[in-house]
Amino acid sequence: MGEVESNEVKDIYSAYKFYVLPSYGEGLPTSAIEAAMCNCILVISNQCNLNMFNDGVDCLKFDAGIENLQNAIKLAKSLTQSELEIMLANSKKIITNHFSSIVLDEKYSNLLEQW
Repeated sequence: MGEVESNEVKDIYSAYKFYVLPSYGEGLPTSAIEAAMCNCILVISNQCNLNMFNDGVDCLKFDAGIENLQNAIKLAKSLTQSELEIMLANSKKIITNHFSSIVLDEKYSNLLEQW
């Protein structure tokens, strides 16, 4: 997508149904988290470091590689609207439980206490 202004991010993600991250490795792919919060279904590689997401429940996962990516996209396109809505609601719960400011504040506080 390239560089975009922060006030444009929501509009851009909201124009799409799926967010595909075929990465062979990531630190914390914040773009995937942003996309899910903007109602995109995540189609992500197992190597992208979002282990809290469960394949077929909160997202669609695949092992990095062209053929696996193609199969994941075919599966994504075959999901019913009801299945997509359930998956999206589940992914938002995962994000809230792992990445909300309250949860992150608590994690950092606990980390500091361990020092």
